[in-house]
Amino acid sequence: MQYDRALVTVMVMRWRPETHCFHLPFGEVTITLQDVQVLFGLRIDGDVVYIQDATRRIRPWSTLLETLTECTIAPTDIDAVRRVRIHNITANLRDRLQVDPIRDATPVERVERIARLYMLVILGGILFPNTSGNLISLQYLAFLDPIHDVGKYSWGSAVLAYLYRALCRASIGNVIDICGFIPLLQVWCWERIFPVQPSAPPQHDGDMLLPYASRWTRVIDRDTESHHVLIPIRDQLDNMMEDQLHQINFATLLK
Repeated sequence: MQYDRALVTVMVMRWRPETHCFHLPFGEVTITLQDVQVLFGLRIDGDVVYIQDATRRIRPWSTLLETLTECTIAPTDIDAVRRVRIHNITANLRDRLQVDPIRDATPVERVERIARLYMLVILGGILFPNTSGNLISLQYLAFLDPIHDVGKYSWGSAVLAYLYRALCRASIGNVIDICGFIPLLQVWCWERIFPVQPSAPPQHDGDMLLPYASRWTRVIDRDTESHHVLIPIRDQLDNMMEDQLHQINFATLLK
């Protein structure tokens, strides 16, 4: 997905940490758990994702990484807060799969080790990225053992809380960066706020099997769009009317 930095910047400017809402001319709106579930298919019930509890129970992280995934990281490549470069993980995945791709006869244990590495990248690099841009926390390994328990966690609520925290941090003081699951913010804006909505790609049959936001991952022709320029998008939101906010019928989407 191509990020719209101007849109994200303007929405951060309209974020109110006191209410966890975006301030618009006619009132306040926000991203909800239902948005997370419908747009990205993330679970919003289940066990709580509590990273601090995990950090007290499991150490050392380099040993755990090797045990769960057979991925070896040099101690010098792990920083003081248990983070490692994404490239170290993705390079390990690429090299291992080039030498021995996953096949029908591949032992289940090897499939699970590879799957854990993919999940680590998804959790630390996509759903819960930090402001470094290229480091992921090994603390998420605590949720990958046993691997069959990964699906029991309320990842959707954790993603939303993490994004709320990132928006609060970015909206206060002289902070110039933002982390969190930015695709959630961007797709929510595109689906909800008509003035900033690009021309959506046409849907096809495969979309019915994927989260609703998947239609925005296909190529969008931005050459004809003016919304990704900061001043026009700021002016559009300044003059926005309440009837320009899309009230999505989730019951229809979930059929």
